[in-house]
Amino acid sequence: MRFKPFESISQPPLLRYEDYLAGSDFSIVSSADLLNATAECFQASKAYVDHLTTEINSVADEHRVTDKDELKRLAKIVLGNSIYLLRLRQKIETSSTKENSGKRLVEVDRESHKHFCTIKIS
Repeated sequence: MRFKPFESISQPPLLRYEDYLAGSDFSIVSSADLLNATAECFQASKAYVDHLTTEINSVADEHRVTDKDELKRLAKIVLGNSIYLLRLRQKIETSSTKENSGKRLVEVDRESHKHFCTIKIS
């Protein structure tokens, strides 16, 4: 009875595993397109974090779902990953041989946040 009002809401059919595999196959997408999409996601994330940071003071403490320190940590991760993504894009654009491209070193830092990592490229 509790969920009876929600019966009229239509739901999409369940996703089959084959459909999931087809939808998550990025081999047909160019590296440039993937990097551009990733950059757009980081820009949107930064905008959301900035907006929440400016609005958090207008929300009473007992109604907040996060605090200022959490927003600062998220902002640090988004900004850091945006910078490293820019460095990766520059390295990809400047490397023309397989010898140079094989020398990239990627490090994943999980200390900044318990759910989100910072990617470092050297």
